Amino acid sequence: MSEPWGRIDRDGDQRRVHMEHVYPCERDRLWGLVTDPAQLGRWFARVELLDGASEPPRVGARYHIQFDDADPSEHTTGSILACAAPNSFTLSWTFPLEPLSQLRVELIPVPDGTRLVLDHYGLPRSQAVGYGAGWQAYLEQLAQVAGAHRQHQPCPTPLNADWVARWRQLMPAYARGDKALAADP
Repeated sequence: MSEPWGRIDRDGDQRRVHMEHVYPCERDRLWGLVTDPAQLGRWFARVELLDGASEPPRVGARYHIQFDDADPSEHTTGSILACAAPNSFTLSWTFPLEPLSQLRVELIPVPDGTRLVLDHYGLPRSQAVGYGAGWQAYLEQLAQVAGAHRQHQPCPTPLNADWVARWRQLMPAYARGDKALAADP
């Protein structure tokens, strides 16, 4: 099992998941992979822009993400709160039975490609471990897609048994991080 790419931090009386990873592609290419609904479907989930919104992303546009077509409750909705293409965006995030949270993604050019920094703020403590493991499992799939594009290889499909297995594998590492955080006043 690899080390966690991220960590869980305090966010007031809630939690924040913080991730960083360098992808072997230029920022514009990675921007497309993380903002274009068709490309998001290759590594993340089915994403729809609502209210006639289209590319490029714009502040105020609403979205719907369906993680599992067989389970309608596995979805999130929200809106684009900030967007500075191709550098960063911030979304509101509403998952059923959870409080409103925010997701911020920043792309930073580095010598080996592009560093993606993901911060998911305002998470309930009871959900932070699952979000940490889930975001890493998704971002690992993004790494496969970014590398496959560069090498012209077929890309994996999201939401498969491999993703679920990887999520389960990562859960203990993120649980240890959250437990240490809870023990540190």
